[in-house]
Amino acid sequence: MTEKDRIIRQVYFDSDNGFGSISDTYKDAHKILNTKTYNDVKDFLERQKSRQTKGYRGFNSYVAHEPLQELQIDICDFTASGALNDGFRYLFVAIDIFDKHCHAVPIKDKQPAESVRAMTEILKVIGVPEILYHDNEGSWSGGDFVISTQTCLCASTTFSIYALSFACIPVDAV
Repeated sequence: MTEKDRIIRQVYFDSDNGFGSISDTYKDAHKILNTKTYNDVKDFLERQKSRQTKGYRGFNSYVAHEPLQELQIDICDFTASGALNDGFRYLFVAIDIFDKHCHAVPIKDKQPAESVRAMTEILKVIGVPEILYHDNEGSWSGGDFVISTQTCLCASTTFSIYALSFACIPVDAV
């Protein structure tokens, strides 16, 4: 590896300020070693197996500092294969965002009773979080789910409605 590549790698993979655009990486690397060109940076980044080409949308950058600080829940739709799974058309999925511990519970419908059953199992398997994040799923905004879930949770748990995107849950998780 050349000195130029080493500097570009150091700048691009910097955990605090890295993973920027070609231009941003060039500017930062040029401060360290001014013999690098824009094309050096471009060539280096093109040789990488993968790289982020677009910034994150919105403000999706919360980082938990310990296990069970935040648990995110959502429902995955497997309606197409419901007949093959004894009528279980959905998976109630929960992920601890710190350690990526995931648990999924098959549910037959999105009614509060099924969600309560699944949430109770998830709390037993994963544990009780400080913050429970979820999207605005209809069965979760009703009294049955909220009351039953709060009974299982400690008083310090915060409920937050937050637009989650589990559209790309890793296949390994399901």
